[in-house]
Amino acid sequence: MPLRLLILTPLVITKFSADEIAIFYLLSSTGVLLTVVNDRLIAVFSQMLAFAFGGAADLSQIKIGESPRGDGEPNWEVFCKAFFTLKRMQLALGVPLCLIGGGILTVGIGRLLGWDLMSWKPWLIVIVTTIGHLFSVFVSRYTAGSMAIGKIASINLLATKYIFLSLVFSSLVVLFTESLVGLVICQNAFYFFQRLEISRRAKSWLEPHIGSLGASFKCFDQAIFSACWTPFWKSIVSVLSGQGVRAAIAVYVAGLAPYWGKDVVAAFLFTQSLAQNILRIAQTPLTSVYPILSRLLSSGNLEKFNEMVRKRITQGSVIILGSFIFVILLGPFVLDLIDSNVSLLPLQAMIVYFSLYFVRALQSFYVTAFNVTNQVFLFLRNLLAAVLVIGLLFLCPEPLSLLLFIVATNLVYILMISFSPVSAYFRLVKNYEYRT
Repeated sequence: MPLRLLILTPLVITKFSADEIAIFYLLSSTGVLLTVVNDRLIAVFSQMLAFAFGGAADLSQIKIGESPRGDGEPNWEVFCKAFFTLKRMQLALGVPLCLIGGGILTVGIGRLLGWDLMSWKPWLIVIVTTIGHLFSVFVSRYTAGSMAIGKIASINLLATKYIFLSLVFSSLVVLFTESLVGLVICQNAFYFFQRLEISRRAKSWLEPHIGSLGASFKCFDQAIFSACWTPFWKSIVSVLSGQGVRAAIAVYVAGLAPYWGKDVVAAFLFTQSLAQNILRIAQTPLTSVYPILSRLLSSGNLEKFNEMVRKRITQGSVIILGSFIFVILLGPFVLDLIDSNVSLLPLQAMIVYFSLYFVRALQSFYVTAFNVTNQVFLFLRNLLAAVLVIGLLFLCPEPLSLLLFIVATNLVYILMISFSPVSAYFRLVKNYEYRT
């Protein structure tokens, strides 16, 4: 992502026309529905498959105080049932979601260019993008299966290779052809080959264990579907609430240019994006061991589970705190050095923003740790916080000042979530029976 911002984005905004740039960024926004639904499905099933890999026969959400479900030895029969239930669900959801995404993209391009100016190129972009999304849905189950059996490093290595190749060839396409259609085809082609190689590798890892199982294990399982349904729909609501609030904040802040000034608006959006990217990086030490944590929890090895979680949260906290201090102290100097057209927030506002965001980051670490149980934790509180923030933004009779805006939008979440994630995590570790 950083390399793409540094290399591809400057090429796009200098080589393409205004209409082509609008279409390019429209492509990512129309994929939100498909991305959220399929990503949430994969996240839920990755946990369930990891439970089965840890020996569990019951793949429902793990409750506080519950006894261990497995002995640490893989339950391949249940793993196989979950894997093929995921396949059936993706087959059922994939086509409708892609048709909806393709329809939204078509309407967006049509309204942008005018339906009478729709040549073959926009239609080709719609078709290529829709087919690419559809293929991604149908093969992503192999990513879930691979992650569940601990092949995260191999999957990430493959993904990194293809992302780099896609970036290089996409940049060359834009540089020498200045063709949006060529860029879309190039990006989808490399994504296709990435997913194809991941599925091929995953088959080689999984076939020795589930390939010989009978047809009764390779079909849709109602019990597994029931176990996944609640965390699936709750997680979709939770994720959409977060994305919806970010979109609402961006829309609101964009309208404050007459009050704050365009430079301050740009600085706020830039700082917000920077903080979100730092948080993503800081969460990696914990999210990268999710399948391992799932197996440890399923088998009841809470001593190692707690040790690993605490260590990873400490690493994440150091990353985010160190990054924030670096940005506050050296960020303005670095931006001046590269002659940036955007600045950071004023020092006082930046300190307040990063301080509140650090508290929210600590809350998110413990939410992430508790979510290993496959329970969608605090989704109602997140939804209520989202409603309160959106209501605050759009019902307030006068525009908020920069500092008040920062405090209000972050403090709502901090107070709503409070110490619940920390409390729930330690209750989980204390009450979930430990067995070796």
